[in-house]
Amino acid sequence: MDAVEPGALSRRKRRAVALAAGALLVVIVAGAIYLRGTSSALPSPTVKRDDVTLDFVTYDFTSPTVAWALIFSRDQSGGFSVSQTIDGGKHWQTRLSRSRSQTGNSPVVRFFDAKRGFVAAGDGQLYRTADGGATWKILALPETTNSYLGFSDARRGWLMTPMSRPAGQPVHLYATEDAGESWKKLPDPPVESALFAFRRTSEAWVASRESQSPRVYRSVDGGLSWQPRDIPVEKAISGTGPWTTFVVLLPGDGLVASASCYCPVVAEGNFTSFDGGATWQVLPQAPGRGQRFVAYADDVNWWTIYGTIYRSSDAGQTWARASDNLVALNWQFQPRAVDAKHAWAQIGVDAGYGLATTADAGLHWARVKVPQFT
Repeated sequence: MDAVEPGALSRRKRRAVALAAGALLVVIVAGAIYLRGTSSALPSPTVKRDDVTLDFVTYDFTSPTVAWALIFSRDQSGGFSVSQTIDGGKHWQTRLSRSRSQTGNSPVVRFFDAKRGFVAAGDGQLYRTADGGATWKILALPETTNSYLGFSDARRGWLMTPMSRPAGQPVHLYATEDAGESWKKLPDPPVESALFAFRRTSEAWVASRESQSPRVYRSVDGGLSWQPRDIPVEKAISGTGPWTTFVVLLPGDGLVASASCYCPVVAEGNFTSFDGGATWQVLPQAPGRGQRFVAYADDVNWWTIYGTIYRSSDAGQTWARASDNLVALNWQFQPRAVDAKHAWAQIGVDAGYGLATTADAGLHWARVKVPQFT
């Protein structure tokens, strides 16, 4: 699954994208997806140092046992490191460590297996490995300032820039088909484009911002042309623009789209489509209160955690309580499913941020070590 996610979201926008934000990671990304949460500032002396970090970490989970982490130092040094685990978080090994200068391209950690993947850490360069991080090739990006980068597979990727710009200013889009060795400038996407998501070799989506009506755009030719897909908010909400949208691609053919309007009266809603945006279905609120993160095992089997784990077998239309016997109900889960049974989750704990895994679709969780900045 690939997701588009903006940077820091306002409380109002977070409510509008509560379901869509469960894809990751977080700091989403390509595929990646970015996940964010909150935690108490009060440290707990009972938490082991290896179980928690105060550094900013974004992950890519490629299997129940293999994960990659991009870690940024919290001491303002500007440094970053990349770590890998191949045993489900029991041990982490540093695979790359660098200082960096801020240039504004989005951080990315995107891997396709235990060997092949990409890292971008805001220093204007793209790092690629094909041997599990033993060696890295440094590649240039066509533009770096205020850009958003993602990869659909080990060869194909896109770069969009600038992300923050005055309304009406064009956005540029570049594509690579040779793992970042070269980049081709594509025709500019719609001027209101904001972030992209893609799957397979040619299907791509962009969200929109500052739009007078809620819509997303779809491309079936790899970004050469775009077709608008209007979101039928009149079925659930109403308001006059400008609108901001958000897209999460599901593991199969479906997608989740949200729309929010910064109108005098807040308007927002979530929708699903399984036919390329031709038709949409209103998505009810997930169980619980506040911000939730949804994990997608496939297009129709979802689950979410808010003190209690809930499951849906109809793409979020209805939810059933699965268990309330979680290890720690005060953990703030940000789950990422890798198959029907296995998932990883970033968790907010009272000493910072941790990591956990499950092998029974969320019924039981085990804390694992988190990577440390080196």
